[in-house]
Amino acid sequence: MSKIWFITGASRGLGRDFAEAAVAQGDKVVATEWAGPSLAVAEMIPAYDPARIAGQEFAKTIVPGDPAAAARGVVEVANAENPPLRVFLGNAGLDWLPGIYADRLKTWGEWADLSHRALK
Repeated sequence: MSKIWFITGASRGLGRDFAEAAVAQGDKVVATEWAGPSLAVAEMIPAYDPARIAGQEFAKTIVPGDPAAAARGVVEVANAENPPLRVFLGNAGLDWLPGIYADRLKTWGEWADLSHRALK
C-alpha cells in the first residue's frame, strides 16, 4: 500500500532525497519549498508582501548545514529507544521555536476545558 509523504524543503538536500526515495518506492509525495526558484515564477499577491519580505530577510540568516550530518541525525533518531515525535535539524528555527511551542501550550491550556467537555 502506497503512502503519502508531505515533505517541506524538497527542492534540494535531504528533503529532495526523501522525496525521490518515496517516489521511487511508489509512494505519493506532496512537496514544498519555502524559498527557492518557484518563488521567482509564482504570482506575487500584494497582500502577502510583508510575509514574503520577512521570509526573504530570514532566509539571509540561515547557515547551510551539512547533509551528511543531518543524515546521521536522522539515523540516530530512527534508532532511538524512545524517539521524539518531532526533531529539528539545523539552526534556522532554534531561536524562535521555543516561543512558538510556549504559545501553543498556552493556547492548548486555554482550551483544555473544551477538550475535556468533548469527552462527556
